[in-house]
Amino acid sequence: GAWYADAVNWTAAQGIVAGMGENSFAPDAPVTREQLAAFFYRYAENILKLDVSDRTSLEEFPDHGESFNYSKECLSWACAVGLMQGSSNGDVIYLRPKQSATRAQMAVMLMRFCEDVVPALPEIPETPEDPETPEDPETPEVPETPEDPETPEVPEVPETPEVPEN
Repeated sequence: GAWYADAVNWTAAQGIVAGMGENSFAPDAPVTREQLAAFFYRYAENILKLDVSDRTSLEEFPDHGESFNYSKECLSWACAVGLMQGSSNGDVIYLRPKQSATRAQMAVMLMRFCEDVVPALPEIPETPEDPETPEDPETPEVPETPEDPETPEVPEVPETPEVPEN
């Protein structure tokens, strides 16, 4: 199988992706803005079990009618929670649902999702750098290693007696 097969199967089983119709995933196709909205919406709903009932009207975007039916609810939610804000062309703000998402747009959406949509996780207390390890009464003390019995002892050399000078 393809290197991405496990990920595709997992996201499909979780209801995050639905493919491109007729059991096709189109792994090399670019991801559109409406598809990203759907991915985030379904992840929030199916995996995080978040309330995804927020909606905003898409009527303010002159191109809102270009989106597929499956994505309208997802786009409305994504705009309501601030994931998507449209892109301006002069004084007009467009939704651009069929446009491929840039890496920058994806990064902004992911940051907004993590900071504004995903509930704050509880803080994990910091671990001290040098934690004191309590003594374990069940762990026996290891005796100091005795000198190696196979190493021969070196005898002391007796002092040489002084020879008188003539």
